[in-house]
Amino acid sequence: MGVRGRFVLVGALAFVCPACSFHAPSGDGNDAGGSGGSDRRVDDLEADFALGTLTDGVVAPRGAVEPTPYASGRLVARGYKGYGNNQVVAEAAITDIETAIQAFQVGTALADPNELMPDGRPLGLSFGRDPGESTVLYDGELYLPAGDHDIYFDVDDDVILEVTDGTETRRIFAHFTSTQVLHLDHGGWNPVRLAFHQAGGGARIHITLGQTGPDLFAPDATRARLDARHGLVLRGLEEFSDPRGSAILATPDFEYASYPTPDLDVGQDRMTLRLTGQVYVANAGMYAFDLGLGAGDHGRLWLDDRQVAAVLVSGATGPTNQPTGTVQLDAGWHSILIDQFDTSGSAILHVTMGAMGAARTAISTERLRPVPLRGLTETAATVNDFDATDGGTTLIPLNFEPIEGSVVELYDDSFLASDPRPATMFVRGCGIDVPQAVLSTAQQARESAVVCSGQAASDIEIVTTDVSGGGRPTFSAISGLVSYHGGSAYRPFTDRVTFVSRSFDTTGAVALTSLAVTTVPVNATVERFVRTGSSPAQLADAAWTPVGDDGIIPGSVPGGVVAQYKLVLHPDGWSFASVEQVTLAFERATMPAD
Repeated sequence: MGVRGRFVLVGALAFVCPACSFHAPSGDGNDAGGSGGSDRRVDDLEADFALGTLTDGVVAPRGAVEPTPYASGRLVARGYKGYGNNQVVAEAAITDIETAIQAFQVGTALADPNELMPDGRPLGLSFGRDPGESTVLYDGELYLPAGDHDIYFDVDDDVILEVTDGTETRRIFAHFTSTQVLHLDHGGWNPVRLAFHQAGGGARIHITLGQTGPDLFAPDATRARLDARHGLVLRGLEEFSDPRGSAILATPDFEYASYPTPDLDVGQDRMTLRLTGQVYVANAGMYAFDLGLGAGDHGRLWLDDRQVAAVLVSGATGPTNQPTGTVQLDAGWHSILIDQFDTSGSAILHVTMGAMGAARTAISTERLRPVPLRGLTETAATVNDFDATDGGTTLIPLNFEPIEGSVVELYDDSFLASDPRPATMFVRGCGIDVPQAVLSTAQQARESAVVCSGQAASDIEIVTTDVSGGGRPTFSAISGLVSYHGGSAYRPFTDRVTFVSRSFDTTGAVALTSLAVTTVPVNATVERFVRTGSSPAQLADAAWTPVGDDGIIPGSVPGGVVAQYKLVLHPDGWSFASVEQVTLAFERATMPAD
């Protein structure tokens, strides 16, 4: 789902008063009109919206108001190694620790501090097999009600927890195990920071509300703001299927000759490196993408809900071997997913893009951000091999764990199939069987199947009919990919955006007539309000008057010398919605002729 151009009027949310006789604005549309008749003020540029006040929203470069993107259930984690002494001490503020070790940062990831740490080290932070003495700084927001909270720490070695409570910073230091009280005067979402230090050996973080209570950093109570973050989320899958950590990578361009630098706990061969996030397109048009891979490796590139380029079957023709693809894109953010299947040797990936007719270049990190646009992308892996029955039917279960209430958008899968190949294959889910082509290569990786689309997320099975009398194929390294939205947690966007405009000069206005809002809504509504005053001081004290969905301003609103509008955008937290243009119209008094 791309963000549409800013002049598209959508449904009842885009209203233009037919009796207002709007003139074509000069400049950006904010200039005053003549001495009488109708006039308007238009916000449709980045500079326009930047003059207003935003809560839980961001101003896009193309000139639009968008919801703030978050990584729900995650904090931004930064790893530091090699500084030689312990900076995490009881009396230290985290900002002081950060200053002391900033030159030693080695990696960045989106992480849950309570995640298990295989081999006693955090993954995705480029610590390597032996992190030695190291520190991880976590940043984000934490949801807790006001009052006292018993916080139980089970850590190896030390942590400092800081929660911003209004103008105060609540700080707790913990060494190994202890229970301490966190007092908050202000409930709701508050900034949180965590500094974790290990002196060497094993690492462990487990922080709960009470010794037997839920995790402090629960999925629906933890989030990291991502509007100022760049890059893509990189995840490693051992044997093509077993998840082994994630990191934030600056750009989809790398060559790993051995153990992957981001420290994803995957081997050199037989692995998948998966990148997900968003890519920004400044201008609508046709774009071309190149998928560059190492010899013998495979890969695929998705934009929004379609496969654009893929190398899945070496030497084949058609969509399974199409390293260059083209796609029409609207201006704005687009979801991107890239898989690199490394069979042997170096793991190589070089992705380039460019407008049609222009040179294709590497995607700069400033055009990328690690947040999903359509919804969550989730992986399920079946590590066990499945030996088919000669001439029979084999069911391969993929046990996803979707959020309650979520709805499936897309599904695809990948696995290795030994000779002989199965005779037929289809995907079964939600009572639907979708036929799939059987490839001539051992690596069975295909573009998405429309299975369970629009229905409640559930388990999915791969069903194969094996060659009768032709031996028993073995299925291994099985993984599935599901994109879905909905549910109560892990929402990638804020569900409420408030924008208050700058004050407009409406000298000579006898009445405000309409407030037209052009949006790109998906399950979103917009509340509208206006107010006027005879001076800026009076405007600041004036009450807001609601405006209906038709955009017509009530006649009780006086003209005034200055005017202001307020919008409250209500996305559902999953769907991407934006305000593209706002037009405030008013009537001027007609001056008598001389």
